[in-house]
Amino acid sequence: SNALLPLVISGGVNEGDGISPNEIDFSLIAKVSLLIYVITFILLALRWKKVFFTIADNKFIWMLMGVVGFSYFWSFAPGDTLRFSIYAFGTTGLGLYLATRYTLREQVDILSWTYALMVVLSILFVIALPKYGLMGGVHEGALRGIFTHKNQFGAVMVPGVVIFLLKALRNERNSWIYWIFLGTTITLLILSQSTTALATTALMLILCLIYRIFRWRYEIMVSVILAAIIVGMFALLWFTVYVGSDSLLDAVGKDSTFSGRTLIWQYVWDKIQERPLFGYGLAAFWNDMNGPSSYVILAMGGINVVYAHNGFLDMCLSIGLIGLSIFLTCYFSTAIK
Repeated sequence: SNALLPLVISGGVNEGDGISPNEIDFSLIAKVSLLIYVITFILLALRWKKVFFTIADNKFIWMLMGVVGFSYFWSFAPGDTLRFSIYAFGTTGLGLYLATRYTLREQVDILSWTYALMVVLSILFVIALPKYGLMGGVHEGALRGIFTHKNQFGAVMVPGVVIFLLKALRNERNSWIYWIFLGTTITLLILSQSTTALATTALMLILCLIYRIFRWRYEIMVSVILAAIIVGMFALLWFTVYVGSDSLLDAVGKDSTFSGRTLIWQYVWDKIQERPLFGYGLAAFWNDMNGPSSYVILAMGGINVVYAHNGFLDMCLSIGLIGLSIFLTCYFSTAIK
């Protein structure tokens, strides 16, 4: 639903081509998604007892989904909110099915096949269909595989590195195949020129190796990892602001605005303060010049910004600080479990 189809339907459009995503007919993807959701809920109905107990054990998730659904009533664009609410409930339903149907080990096996397929298809697109597999425009030459943008490719493929590493470290028969896929995925991420994805990949590999080496108790390890990430983020922020931001950012090909992201965050925060508690409704904010996003686009000098480049800010735009608070409660309660 997010790979292959959007790329082919868009005709390989690139950032800087002057074509807005809203101008492209992605209705086929909606139909495919609905088919997946129908099948999902049929499978859930067949396992209704286990599904019921799983739902009862994850109350915060369903509180979050409740806010998502009810955001229709205060949405700036009710039609878009209704449509994306269906996607949200359908996707959550699929996650619920995976949780009730497969063990964690089986889920890792399924994901390893999924990522292997994405790696192989991405390589084929780069070699046989470079118009699609490689970006043009402002990011000419960057690898995007079977996705519409190099950053999307990077964001999706980072967990694949972890999956292949976990499979390779099992030392089972044919584990060498997973080492090859691990190396290939990292190479593709480097060719994608997605700085954030590369940094995240390095961090995840380090954490995986630390966990394997020290074999700490799980609850201690999770706490240390969360603390290390938080401390590391603040240390990086302090270093960037007070020590040597220009030299540090130049080394990774960025500027002090992180390619304009900090400017976007500033203007997005202005709009969040207008509707701080409940937001603008799910998927209701970003609608080119036809919605409240026009303020951000004009403030950015006409650049067609389509999302906040920050998940927490986008969540505030959609379901407000109340929705974000429920999400964080859900996230940390899961981490504690």
